[in-house]
Amino acid sequence: MKQISLVIALLVSLPLFADGAKFIETFSSSQVGGFPKWWRAKPSEQSQAEAVYRVLEEGGTKYLAADAEKGESTPIFKMASWDIEKWPIFTWRWRARRLPQGANESVPSRNDSACGIYVSFGMFKGKMLKYVWSSSLPAGTRYRKNDKVVFIVKRSGGGGGWVREETNLLEDAKEAFGEVPSREISGIGILTDGNATNSPSACDYDDIGYKGVE
Repeated sequence: MKQISLVIALLVSLPLFADGAKFIETFSSSQVGGFPKWWRAKPSEQSQAEAVYRVLEEGGTKYLAADAEKGESTPIFKMASWDIEKWPIFTWRWRARRLPQGANESVPSRNDSACGIYVSFGMFKGKMLKYVWSSSLPAGTRYRKNDKVVFIVKRSGGGGGWVREETNLLEDAKEAFGEVPSREISGIGILTDGNATNSPSACDYDDIGYKGVE
């Protein structure tokens, strides 16, 4: 009950983007150089996650830096909940710094992504949409990993600066699963990995939020 109450309190006080979207995470409450506050990995992977993910600051703005220098594959998650029928547009910023060489999300033996962000329907046992910055697949590619996870490629190839993304979760869920698994989102996740290709991978993340249809 304490965790649920804490999540509700955090969501009620969410700040707004200039365009009316609400922040889920800006990393502003986290300590520079430390692991992001309110995020967790599996207990057995927490120490590895702390080696991959840390909060940095650039131009007075904090963000999450992910560096899988040894080809790690450790996802981290944060509890978050909102009504996607009212707020269907999911938004975030990211910056690919190092693409895993030879990666291809549609091939199990090469399934790595420089940048990956999950939206979960129904906690850890529910279904997930995973948005990725791919090394090789063209933007718009969709791939069903299994009955619970569908990849959607938002960006492909060489990075550069920060890019802001927007996507309609209702439309994406209907196309991916044939229906919307739940009107309530239960959490978000981040994964920068290079274990399948055994190559370094790096990405930055910031300003994760949601908004209504304009």
